[in-house]
Amino acid sequence: QRKIRALMGQYLSPTVSQWVLQEQTTLQLGGQTQNITVLFADIRGFTTLAHTLAPQALVSLLNEYLTAMTRIVFKHDGVVDKFIGDAIMAFWNAPMPQPDHARRACQTALEMISTLRDLQADWQRRGMPMIEVGIGINSGPAVVGNIGSLERLQYTALGDTTNVASRLEGLSTEYGTRIVIGETTRKEAGPAFEYRELDRVAVKGREEPLVVYEVVGHAGQLNAEQMRMLERYQDGLDQYRSRRWREA
Repeated sequence: QRKIRALMGQYLSPTVSQWVLQEQTTLQLGGQTQNITVLFADIRGFTTLAHTLAPQALVSLLNEYLTAMTRIVFKHDGVVDKFIGDAIMAFWNAPMPQPDHARRACQTALEMISTLRDLQADWQRRGMPMIEVGIGINSGPAVVGNIGSLERLQYTALGDTTNVASRLEGLSTEYGTRIVIGETTRKEAGPAFEYRELDRVAVKGREEPLVVYEVVGHAGQLNAEQMRMLERYQDGLDQYRSRRWREA
């Protein structure tokens, strides 16, 4: 059990690890389809950053960042699926049921951005370069389970929901924001947050466009100026879609 706990601790939070030990039959070889929320967080301009830092300094900076972000995922009982270079992939509602998985993911994203500001202040004092991050979140069905070869398995999530989450992360740069979520996540996360509708985008494999949003902050915690901005932005978007260009 100590070995199992040590292994699971590399990608599961303590709470989820304890649940798996108690419900071992739910974590089987192979996969099953279930609704989850997937989060991708990626460092912007990482290739340029890699060219400006010595290898040891780059690894040290990256490890500081990944350690801080992983702790936030674990705090909200998410699964760290993998590190893809400088990117983090995490998901919720597997293996342990989490009815509020969309809310947990959005909360994680907001805390990631808040923690990043603290890290940036520390890096600036130490003369280190600044890191900016984009985050994409999507909810929907995915195949979750132990997938891989006979020699090496990984507990992971596969499918269109995961692919769209990755694409939404890429859109964060296009829209000049840090957190972009899909419409299903917006619906399931509910009134816990303030959102800004960004656009309707074409997604491969879907006939209807996907409405994407920014998570601006927690509900009831925005100041009057921020709320006016959201209202004016939505009004401008409505005018634009009505083809009233001058008013927009």
